Amino acid sequence: MPRPRRALFSLGLLLFIALLGLTVSSATSQEPTGYWHEARIIKASDLNLSQIEGVAYEPAAGRFLVFGRVLSASAAPMSVTRVNPAGDVLGSSPTSLPASALLKSTIDPATGVLLLLDSDVTPTGELPVKTLPGDVFGVTNPRGMTIDSDHARLFVLDTGGLAVVPLDAVIDDPGGAADTADAIRHLPIDRAAKGSLRGIAYNPYNDHLYIGAPDHNRVYELTTGGRLVAELDLADLELSNMRNLVIAPSGDTTDSPGVMSLYVIDQSLAGGGVDRIIELYLVDERPAVSPTMVIASTQIWVTQTSSWSTPSPDPSGVDYSPQLKRLVIGDGEVEEMPIFRQKNLFLAKTSGVLKQGCDLTGFTTEPVGVAVNPANGTMYISDDNADSVFEIRLGPDSKLCTGDDIRTSFSTRAFNDFDPEGVAFGQGQIFVTDGAGAEVNVISAGANGVFDGLPPAGDDVLSDHFDTMGLGIRDPEGIGYHTQRGTLFLVSRLERKFLFEVSLAGDLLNVIDTAAADIVFPAGIGVGPSSQDSGETSIYIVDRGVDNGQDPNENDGRLFEIALGAEAAPSGSPIYLSHAADTSTAFSGLPETADEDILYSDGTGWTVFFDGSDVGLAGTDLNAFAVVDTGTILMSFMQPVTLAGVGKVDDSDIVQFNAVSLGNNTAGTFTLYFDGSDVGLTKASEDIDALDLLPDGRLIVSTVGSYAVIGAQGKGDDLLSFTPAGLGATTSGTWSLYFDGSDVGIKPATNVDGVDVAANGDIFLTTSENVSLAGLTIGDEDVAHCTPVSLGAATNCTFTSTLYFDGSNWGVAADDIDAIQIP
Repeated sequence: MPRPRRALFSLGLLLFIALLGLTVSSATSQEPTGYWHEARIIKASDLNLSQIEGVAYEPAAGRFLVFGRVLSASAAPMSVTRVNPAGDVLGSSPTSLPASALLKSTIDPATGVLLLLDSDVTPTGELPVKTLPGDVFGVTNPRGMTIDSDHARLFVLDTGGLAVVPLDAVIDDPGGAADTADAIRHLPIDRAAKGSLRGIAYNPYNDHLYIGAPDHNRVYELTTGGRLVAELDLADLELSNMRNLVIAPSGDTTDSPGVMSLYVIDQSLAGGGVDRIIELYLVDERPAVSPTMVIASTQIWVTQTSSWSTPSPDPSGVDYSPQLKRLVIGDGEVEEMPIFRQKNLFLAKTSGVLKQGCDLTGFTTEPVGVAVNPANGTMYISDDNADSVFEIRLGPDSKLCTGDDIRTSFSTRAFNDFDPEGVAFGQGQIFVTDGAGAEVNVISAGANGVFDGLPPAGDDVLSDHFDTMGLGIRDPEGIGYHTQRGTLFLVSRLERKFLFEVSLAGDLLNVIDTAAADIVFPAGIGVGPSSQDSGETSIYIVDRGVDNGQDPNENDGRLFEIALGAEAAPSGSPIYLSHAADTSTAFSGLPETADEDILYSDGTGWTVFFDGSDVGLAGTDLNAFAVVDTGTILMSFMQPVTLAGVGKVDDSDIVQFNAVSLGNNTAGTFTLYFDGSDVGLTKASEDIDALDLLPDGRLIVSTVGSYAVIGAQGKGDDLLSFTPAGLGATTSGTWSLYFDGSDVGIKPATNVDGVDVAANGDIFLTTSENVSLAGLTIGDEDVAHCTPVSLGAATNCTFTSTLYFDGSNWGVAADDIDAIQIP
């Protein structure tokens, strides 16, 4: 879905922020605190620079000009590095422009020319430059320049205020004619904007100016008349030396082109730190609604990964591998630090005891997200520098980081994810977060069954994606799949006191309060067995703590194990079903249910729709049914049964139940509806185990195994269509093949044992064994949904990327759902 445009604050939004306790630091003055949140950081080293002196933006070319010094020549003259909005270096060239001139320069958006004020230097290189006479402008100490191209205004920040210069006059008459000087306005800056001011940027989105105050860690938002509108308190960024400011389009490619971000250039001081460009969003998009509920976590255990014998100072991703019986933890920053010991992937017990370290730097120095396929141990590692997901399959030795590992990868840029910070695996799909874009992308394997990238690199499919900003999650750093609940859990660096649970479609289900853990920088999340009781499940979160960009010698990584409080009530779509187990207590709100019952869920809870024991079916497995209307149900059974008023009924027959009442006091009578032996269903393998009734009167059935009737033959993975000429004790009609399961990957042994055909022709089915279809893992307790492209002998069906009914989400993973109907 496209991301919505950024909207202004609303009362509901403020209430939501109050609920979550997500307030930005208050300013010292009476002016309102301006909203901002950090979207991303581009480090000097990412651009092959040792130092950043300043940045400008070329709107016509859609690129940044970064002035600095290259890593290999820190003492040499500056270079101009051209960078696209995604942070990719497009090229670099030397320039003789001194650093002192950068606060007295700006790009003319109309021409792409760099305008310099009072410069006695004529820069060399390919950058076009025009010098302007500052004496005409009447400025004494220029501290920044910016242009409003819509209104042709040049703003010069001076010690005493603002000089507003008509741009056309300056360009046409750079010599400084008297009429040009007369047209220049000098405006005082609101006295509430305290401190020594440096750097200025114009925002066409709101017609405001942004001015830096490095000694107060503030950016002031002003009108173009110099009146203070709001203060942005940037103390949390721990800036060293704010150099200048730039307004440019958001780095999120899913945003509208008109959405502007503020880019703050921070230069490290002597003795440590990293020069960086910090992108700040200026408008809040979080929803004006409160979450479903805020629940408390019950217990929290913590491990200092910083204290491991091979330390992990910035753990970034985590998941649990059942094959290795270990937590797998990636560290995306450790190789940048003095404590690096050639290990950036770690295997630990759930108790936090380090057991092994691996060196992945041969192919990734940024293992920021970790996910494991629990079925085969295949590992997925996201890298937000390479913008890739690496797949590591264990070799014959079933060990990680050995010579027989098999490694492949695919690019996330194919689906516009330039910041893949987190990755999860569930239901045969890979979920990749986009931290900068506040998105979750859902990738399904294509026809070849392997993850090899979107076309043309491979045949993967971007089966879904959803926005997280609208859920109140501004920077989804980590994501994990919870098998038992069938849901996703996310952590955000900006909403660090909370853990978010969402459905696979991106619906917010729960917000869990983790404030007691005091997590500083939640970076990754995984799900695994509890260290206290392996029969229980815990959430594992890794905390980077202080970023090494702020302190290159920090070592404060932590691993948290969190036991959730009250389990969230699952939710889903309505369904009628019968289960195969003799008895079950898995359905919340119901006492013990049996395999002769039909249960109904409205998507939030369960009721008994048909109690088979009330009408003589105790000990009988009802394994196929179709609810015709509120008083009529068609049924078939796993074994022959004798019914009052009907006599002996075979397991290839269908009976009709005429209800007097339903529910916990079921009453009514049976009649024979369909005699299978009359129309060729005579073998044991031809017992009916799935049925539906179409609006035109045709019956849809599946058999437990091989069948051969006039008009069709096949196996239990098929669906047959029967067009009746007569029903009851003398059944007659014609057969045809309706759905060939083998054509869509259902093997005969898998056996379709529950079916519903919707009015629009869509098919809902469940199987007697687990099966993988189009990258979707379907358990025998699940219901899959497909849209037919063709039927009959050449069946083709497109399966949805998520299950219609996920039995594990309802606690019935150990059972088999053997009959269904979709209301």
